Amino acid sequence: MTALRKTVPSEAARKRLIGAVHFAAKKRGIDGDDYRDMLKAVTGKESCSALTLPEMGKVLDHLNGAARSRSASEVPQAGKIRALWISGYWLGVVNDRSDASLRAFVKRQTGIESERWLRDPAEARKVIEALKSWLTRVAGVDWGRPSDNPRTRVIAAQARRLADHGVRVNLEMRGFAVTGAAGLVWYEDRQLDALIVDLGRELRGHLGMEVGA
Repeated sequence: MTALRKTVPSEAARKRLIGAVHFAAKKRGIDGDDYRDMLKAVTGKESCSALTLPEMGKVLDHLNGAARSRSASEVPQAGKIRALWISGYWLGVVNDRSDASLRAFVKRQTGIESERWLRDPAEARKVIEALKSWLTRVAGVDWGRPSDNPRTRVIAAQARRLADHGVRVNLEMRGFAVTGAAGLVWYEDRQLDALIVDLGRELRGHLGMEVGA
């Protein structure tokens, strides 16, 4: 009976913790590969059922700590990393724009499994600067002043790369054709993004690279 009393509470606690981990992860929109990557980054294991009670507690601390620590200044860093990665794709620098490929890049730079787990701003800046340097080195992106919209710098680099392939682009006319709006300097980010994709498709075609959706 003594052994039974020790086992039952432990199993009940284990089930409660597994449920709490799943609930916390779901609440933060973490599932699939991201969920497994998070578990591996925190515990070295990819399945909640394989975790010990202390490890599950560690995962909960991580999830709750991540939610508390994601200030307004930290959240955009993961978004900026992803935006730079996609820009690299449309510049013909990044071959594979998938999440798995981005995670592999982040891990090479920091040892951390995913950009979503870069809780230290210094680590995020390290990835951002590595990406910007790569795009400058390979695609000639001039990032200009801190106040400049990086999308316009990507577009300028795309136009130069296309010119190297004999394609002269009038950005004002091309922008109007893509968005239906005049005045490139006044474009919203979504309009600049549309132009980046349009130019990127053409550029990747000239580079003989696969063009995704």
